[in-house]
Amino acid sequence: MVWDRFSVWRDKDGGGIGVYGWIERPGDRYKDFVALYFFKDGTVSYDTSSTRYSLTIFKMLNGGRGYGHSRCKRVEDYFDVPNVIRL
Repeated sequence: MVWDRFSVWRDKDGGGIGVYGWIERPGDRYKDFVALYFFKDGTVSYDTSSTRYSLTIFKMLNGGRGYGHSRCKRVEDYFDVPNVIRL
C-alpha cells in the first residue's frame, strides 16, 4: 500500500481521521483504492476496491476474526450520471 492523503473530521461523536491510498495490482496498470478511518473512540474501519486484499485488511483490523469483504460496484452500472469513468 502507498499512502496518499488524509482528512480530519469532527462530529457529535468526536470525529476522526481518514487516510487514503493505493494498492498496486500485479499484472495490469490499475490500482485499487484503500481508505482507513480512525475514530476518536478507538475503532477503525476501512473501504477498499481490492477484492484480493479486502479480507486481509479486515482481519488485520479485527484481530483475525470474521469476514468483511463487500464487493465494490461500478457507478456507471447503477447510476445514470455523465461524469463517471467507463471501462
